[in-house]
Amino acid sequence: MHSARILIVEDETDVLSLNMEYLRGQGYEVFGAETIAQARALFWEYPPDLILLDVQMPDGSGFDFCAELRKTSTAPVIFLTSMGLDENIVHGITQGGDDYMVKPYSLEVLSARVMAQFRRNNFANSGKIEISPLTIDLQRGRVLLRGEEIHLSQKELQLLAYLASNAGREFSAEELYRAIWGEDPVSSSGVIKTHISNLRKKMELDETSPFEINFTPNKKYIFLKVRFEAGG
Repeated sequence: MHSARILIVEDETDVLSLNMEYLRGQGYEVFGAETIAQARALFWEYPPDLILLDVQMPDGSGFDFCAELRKTSTAPVIFLTSMGLDENIVHGITQGGDDYMVKPYSLEVLSARVMAQFRRNNFANSGKIEISPLTIDLQRGRVLLRGEEIHLSQKELQLLAYLASNAGREFSAEELYRAIWGEDPVSSSGVIKTHISNLRKKMELDETSPFEINFTPNKKYIFLKVRFEAGG
């Protein structure tokens, strides 16, 4: 099993660097993001076992991002923020947060809170999406369909995981590119179309498949479970 992996989402560069350096010194594998867009891309590329999340980010709310993460991940979320009012703390917890620390805080206390979450959650099940008969294991980079491994590129796997974890929702090519690559595309339609085509071929999606990735009349992509199988 890999060293516990932490994603820090913090727009203050000095704070981000200090936290990353300290936690790496504690033996953790640490990734940092200064925007939610960067955090979203890192989340899919390097699924974290725990997330340290600021609330006031330049491109959105940490509260909203936490609620988004809860659709896919059970990884503990600790909010690190200057918003210390009781109503903020309650809102953070109700959005899916596991702990809440108000700035400024000591690094020793932060480390203790992180270790407490790992003891409580045992971080073994984060990064896995299961929609029988499909299993996507982001930690190990494996996709199983009916027990058979499907060999995908990293971006194909991330794209499949994002669509599967949002089954039934429609996404434009631009939205998918932004979610997986973490940046605004100049032209994304060709890239996404190619990756979706590769996914459909490798998964052998056809009229007998339990899943489908459709291109809708309003030019968006959607992952659907179109039929159930025994035990599914």
